[in-house]
Amino acid sequence: MNRQKIRNRILQQLDYAPYDVSATGFHNFVDSLINEKYLELWHSRPWMFNTKTIPIRIIPDIEGSSTVTAQWAKDGQALTLTEAMTEDASVLDPLRTSTIFPLIIEIESEEYNIIEITNGVGSSIIGVDRPIRQATTVGYEGWKIIQRDIRLPLDCLEVMDIAWRDRVATGLNSIGPSKGIPARLDAYAGLDLGKTGPTPDNYVSLPYQTQEILNSNIVDAVTSINPGVGDFIAGTYYFGVRWYNQRTGAMSGIYEFDHEILPGVAPANFQINLNAPYPNHSFHTFAGKVGTEIIKAVLYRGYLQTDQTIVYYPVYWDKNVADDFPQNPILATTTTSIDGNSTFDTAYTYPRHVDVPQQKFIRFYPRPTGAGGIPDSLGSEGALIQETVQLTFDLRYIYQPPSLQTDTDEPNIPTEFQSMLVDAVLVELYTRSDKPSLAQLPDQRYWDKYKLLSARYSTELDTGVRFGSSWRTAAYQRIPTITYRG
Repeated sequence: MNRQKIRNRILQQLDYAPYDVSATGFHNFVDSLINEKYLELWHSRPWMFNTKTIPIRIIPDIEGSSTVTAQWAKDGQALTLTEAMTEDASVLDPLRTSTIFPLIIEIESEEYNIIEITNGVGSSIIGVDRPIRQATTVGYEGWKIIQRDIRLPLDCLEVMDIAWRDRVATGLNSIGPSKGIPARLDAYAGLDLGKTGPTPDNYVSLPYQTQEILNSNIVDAVTSINPGVGDFIAGTYYFGVRWYNQRTGAMSGIYEFDHEILPGVAPANFQINLNAPYPNHSFHTFAGKVGTEIIKAVLYRGYLQTDQTIVYYPVYWDKNVADDFPQNPILATTTTSIDGNSTFDTAYTYPRHVDVPQQKFIRFYPRPTGAGGIPDSLGSEGALIQETVQLTFDLRYIYQPPSLQTDTDEPNIPTEFQSMLVDAVLVELYTRSDKPSLAQLPDQRYWDKYKLLSARYSTELDTGVRFGSSWRTAAYQRIPTITYRG
């Protein structure tokens, strides 16, 4: 059933309501309760339908050589590498997309957090989080870029399992699970951050790296560019901006704004000027040092619904679609032009915005350094951009579903149990109306169906001992029983 059918069944079965059940406002209120009860059921436990498994690539360590050297100025916050990040680059190609942050660059046995990577003329510019203490250097070969913490998809609520499987013949025997260690025991276990290996034995689901709250900020201006030659017809266009910290995963709420296109204008693209509220965002690094970083923005296009709500879709660059997680869109800084190089005009064909407060990370022990797995990335014609392969793990996790924001949206739960939402909303409406006697029957129906749902679609059984920092199927085995008759 879609949202409209669920709402209609609720209205048909409603025996009492101190409201005008035909009013649009009441329909919108019922829709909000449908969403609320949908997410309550979704989050109540691990189900077969609320988990997904996706492959995630780990970039190999990128090391300096006699042909790719680094140079920097003491007390500066940038290094220049003598190779550009182009799509056919043999060394730095994995760094093209935004999905691989956070990264660390090692310089003379000292680590610096990378906050930005940009292309120069025949070179790459690596921005770091604090002034470089080493003396000004040219032609340094001993640098290394590593990926210690792995950023997970935006919709990840809880890690359940991590498995390693060879997808190509690598000879590394990179097969088997990694076992979860609770974050509270990470330091107690004394695991070596510097140890590397082909397949990690353990992982830690990292706590949020920061509890900062990023403020949304007013957009300075939206301008129509190249009028008369584009496909954007007259009307009101809706946008959203969400500030985002690549290092920590912290995000602001969506700042919403609109832009009206007059008849006959038909621009080819829009230019969005952002106020950049974080020109020099500071944070504390290890040993009490203060670092700085650039906070970027995620852009969204909104679509107005019949109930006057707006559904948002992130804007993607076409060339990154093959490389990024579905929920990791283009990042912008101050002035951004959305045109034919982006998926702006067809944003609704891409995954809808999922509202989560912050991304999750994991850390492996020992740290995998690359090699093995699936090809790095695909070009526009599906050809391999480079011949190297990367270590890849399968992540099974509970994900946050998109809200039911349109009447055609259908909850992603088994069809035979979607009527549970009808009963749950009826109980809520009767309870709010102080009619507990009327709530008894739908409440009983709901929990009877919940037991059936658990027996049929639960992925973890309720017996056994919880292992590690996440729910693990292997740790939940049904206790054998013997039934005696006669």
